[in-house]
Parts: sequence; structure tokens; C-alpha cells
Amino acid sequence: MDGFLPKFQQYKDQCIHFHLITDPRCDTQYLMLCKFIASKYKEKLALLSDAKKFEVHHFIANDIIGFHISAFEIDKIAEYSQRVKKSMAELPVDPHFMHFGEI
Repeated sequence: MDGFLPKFQQYKDQCIHFHLITDPRCDTQYLMLCKFIASKYKEKLALLSDAKKFEVHHFIANDIIGFHISAFEIDKIAEYSQRVKKSMAELPVDPHFMHFGEI
């Protein structure tokens, strides 16, 4: 619904590594978003409590990567599901951007 999907990758040398996939609806400052996500990982996962920095591989999807529908839109599930599958299948191998920062 928010147009982004974080995917944890690894934790090494006090650095949280994750992928960030965004879709065209995600209109935000990505570095702030990455810092927010890294902070949440650190806060919610005890194993990451000593994290000091983050490294993010940022992929930009061509279309939606998730959706939220109401009961009135139930007929859209198949269409949206196909859009999500296609969008995820078309992600590039290499990220569009890399983001780094301190938590």
C-alpha cells in the first residue's frame, strides 16, 4: 500500500544490509526511508541491537509491488495480483541505487 518493500539480507560488522524495492507510488526521500527501516529492524530484532549503520540495494519496480483493496474492489484481486507478479519478475539483477547511512 505504501509502495515499498524492504527485504532483509544480512547483518555484518554492525551493518544492516537490506534490499529496498519501490514502486511508482513511493514518493519519498529514499535515504530517510532507509534510515527509518534500518531503525525499525534494530528496534524490533534483538540480534541487531548493536547496529550502527545500514547499506541498502535499492530496486525500482515498473509497477505496483503490493496493494490494499476494500470489499468494494474485490473484483480487482486477480488483476492486481498479475501486476505484482509481473513487476517483481521484471526487477533488474543490479540495483538502481545504493544507500548508506548511520542509525
